[in-house]
This record gives sequence, structure tokens and C-alpha cells, in this order.
Amino acid sequence: MRNRLQLLLQAMLVLVASLLGIVTNYATSENEAPWLLHLLQQVAIPAIGLLIVTMVVMQIVVHRLENPAPPPTDWPHDRVPYPGLDAFVEDEAAVFFGRENQSEDLTRRLHAPQNQPVDRFLVLVGASGSGKSSLVRAGVLPRLRVRRWSILPAFSPGPNPLGALASAISTAGGEHESAGAVLRRLRQDPASVPAELARLRGSRFRHMLVVVDQFEEIITLAGERERAQFLEALHACVTQDARIRVLATLRVEFLGQLLGTRHAELFQHPVAIGALGRNQLAQVVERPGALVGLSFAPGVVEAFVNDVGTDDALPLLAYLLQELYFASGPGETVSEELYHSLGGVAGALARQADDTVSELGCGDDGIDFVLKVLLRFVTVQGQEVARRRVPLAELTAQERRVVDAFVDARLLMSDVHAGQDPYAQVTHEALFRQWAPLRQEVEAHTEQLRQRAELERWAEDWDRSGRSPDYLLTGERLTLARRWLQALQETGQASGTAQSLVEFSQRRDLAFCAASRTASGSTRSAPRNCNRSTRCC
Repeated sequence: MRNRLQLLLQAMLVLVASLLGIVTNYATSENEAPWLLHLLQQVAIPAIGLLIVTMVVMQIVVHRLENPAPPPTDWPHDRVPYPGLDAFVEDEAAVFFGRENQSEDLTRRLHAPQNQPVDRFLVLVGASGSGKSSLVRAGVLPRLRVRRWSILPAFSPGPNPLGALASAISTAGGEHESAGAVLRRLRQDPASVPAELARLRGSRFRHMLVVVDQFEEIITLAGERERAQFLEALHACVTQDARIRVLATLRVEFLGQLLGTRHAELFQHPVAIGALGRNQLAQVVERPGALVGLSFAPGVVEAFVNDVGTDDALPLLAYLLQELYFASGPGETVSEELYHSLGGVAGALARQADDTVSELGCGDDGIDFVLKVLLRFVTVQGQEVARRRVPLAELTAQERRVVDAFVDARLLMSDVHAGQDPYAQVTHEALFRQWAPLRQEVEAHTEQLRQRAELERWAEDWDRSGRSPDYLLTGERLTLARRWLQALQETGQASGTAQSLVEFSQRRDLAFCAASRTASGSTRSAPRNCNRSTRCC
């Protein structure tokens, strides 16, 4: 509609210019004008006036379409205005402050016509805790909805990114078709995603947005085969349909690895999230609270702004604000004493973790068990530490007690996606860095965590192949897997799929060795390394 109005405005402008030229020409000419032009002279000036007024009105309409009113700022008085460690979501746009300019800029980038497919793939990069997810969900998406965009539910790739995309498509379609049915079609042809999205869009003139949050999970959690299929699907979206856009958030340290993939061109022009200035940080503190009558004593907001000085500034700030709200309540005033009693910006999260351990009644020795449980939620890719999803079914009753306590403290979160088992994960990776006991535990077990991540990728590839024998381990990989699995079992870190992979691989290896002995006619002539998990040939 916007494009059609702009075309009509241009045509009217040409008409007005032509009429003005004719009137001016004959008004200054000594020659007698033809009777038709006499008639035109009589109506030209009123017509020009009417056209000018119409053009102004239409220009206002076009401006309103391109710059619609911001989302409404109504907020229930009894609803918490601060998200804590969670990212802001779309229905929290009314309390999302400090990023208005970048929200508008990203919206304009997405809405502008793009001739090149790579320009339809927008990657927002930044450090962990910089506010990427919140900017997309609470800043950009509400603005695009006002522009009548169709938006696929935002999702994180997880270990099965194509399955996560299928679940989002199924949800957007009202679940008239199961995610499993959509996934089967996508596995057969990942490039069929644009056709799936076309059925959801309603009108071929509407824009469609695919939102992929925490894009780094295709590296930290997904196997190579899953990663390749997912990238192929997204590449098809932006190359086959000029009205489809993909918006992804990515931790900046993983950008280099994606530039080494087959579809590196998609990541050539990332957009960096900007840092918040002091005035913006003050808005983040004060304006959400003002909507529920929460105020701050003199000096408290300045203390917030001065204390923000780490890479985890925003999640820690939001977490402390949420804790202060719970301690004060709507309509109250946050005092400087209360601010410092909760540990300030840097200490609030660590204090909450310490309190949670104390409430579990673990004692000094019991914290080792808590840390062992929390290590299950950590993965290491190269030198980077990231969150890991843990199915709740894999937890023992004692482990579940620890997890439930950290969920109640809002340091872990539990969730379930369509067609998948319930799982838990850390609410924010700031926990790995800001709570000293867990940070030290991660540092002490970095190599083991890296080995577990590699073993689990092998296991996921095998499991998604339908447990094909072609994906079983042999030779040096099986030797490594056995060694890694033994160490993981000793600390309770081994997943069921990884244990099954090693078990089935060993069975096949032993069967191969037994067949080799039979073929040789004598067990003495069999190679001595058959029971060391290496092939005999």
C-alpha cells in the first residue's frame, strides 16, 4: 500500500507541474490561447490548489505508514516492570527503554526494499549480556507488527535447529499441522521453507520475518549436519522470496566460525548493538518503575549508573532492579540502604546464588554437589563458554531438588517446546562469570566440558540419523569416546545418548573382531587390539 501511494504521489506531482507550466506559459504569452486552454486556465488554479492539498494529506498518510505510532505504554499496576535475567519479550515493549533509536534503525533496515538477497539477512551481533534479544523482541517486533508484517514466533536453534524452525512454523499455523510433519518435509528439502512460509503469510504483498535468537547455538549445540541443513533453509528464505527477511542475534565471538561456513555471505554485513549511555541507563532504571509508581531516593539512580561497568552490565542491572521491586513493591521508594543491602549491581546475582545454596542446606561440603549439577548446564566450544539445555528426565531426584531451587531463585529456567521433552537451562550466562564458585568450577573442568560437547555432537548426529550403523564410532574416535565417557560417568555428566553411542559402537567393534578371528581360523592370530576399541583391519 505504501508503494502504491508513493507512485500516485509522484504522478500527481507531475500533473501539478504540467498544469503550472501551462498556466504560466499562456499567462505570460501575447498569443491568443486555444479555446480549450482558455477553459483550462479557468479551472487550473482551483485544480492545482485541490491537488496540492490532496498531496499534503497523502504525504502525511505515507509518513504515518512509514513511521507508525510506537506501541502503547499501558502497564498493569500489579505487574513486575523489570524482567530480571530474562530477555524482554514482545508484550513487555511498554517497559523497554533506552533503545528507541536503534529499534527504529533496525526496523527501517528490515522494511526498506532490498535487491540483494544477503541484505535480507540481518545479523545483530554483540557480547553476551549486551541486550540483543531484548532489542529484537521488545524493540523491533512490535514496530513491525504495526506495519502489518507477518512474524514467525521467535525461536532459538538448540541442538535441532531445523526442528525448532518446524515448531515455529507449526505454531504460526495454529498447529493445524504437527511440527513433526513440517520437519519431515524440511528434512527432505530444506530449501522448501519459503513455500511453507508463503502459506502462513496470507497476502503475497505482506512481508514475513523469521527471528532466530541465540544463533550461536547452531555451533555450540547442533551437529555439523544439522547446522548445514539449517543454513541452507535460511539461505533459501532470502534468495527465493524478496519479501522474506531473517533477523538473527549472535554472540560476536562466534561470528568468525560462521564466516567459515558454506553460506558465509549471509554474515558479511553484521550490525553491532550499541552501548547504552548514562542517560539511557537512567531511563532503564527509572521509567519502567514509574509506570507502577516505584520511585528512587536521591542518589540511587546515579549509583546504578556508576556501578554498571562489566560486560554483564544489563542482565545484572535488570536482575537487581527486579529484586528491588520485590523487596519494595509498587508505589514505594527504593532507598540507598536497600540498594546496598542487596549487593549493588555487581553483587546481587552472586548473593542470590549464595543464598540459594544456603537454603538447600548443603553446607560447605554440599556445595560441591551443587556445582557438579550446575556444570551440566555449561558447554564449551573452543574457548567460549555457553549455556546448555538439560532434559529434566535426565536428572535424579537429588539433582532435580537443586535445579528446582535455582529455578525458584530465577537463576535457572525450565521450558518445553512442541514435540520435545521439558528441559532446563541457565537464565543468563552471566551466572557462569559472576558467581565465583561456578566460574572457578568451569575453569577447572574446561577441558572435560569441551570433550563432553564433542562427544554429544557425535551422539546427536548418530541419533538424528536414525541411529544408523554408519554413524557409529570406530578406531581412534571410539578410543577417545570411551576415555571421555568414563571420566564423565565418574562426575555424573554423561548423557544417555552419548552412553548409548559408545555402547553400540563397542558392540559392533567386538562383533567385527570376533568375525575377524573366525575368518582367520584361530583366536591366537587375531590382532591384540580388538578389545581396545579399535578396528582390527
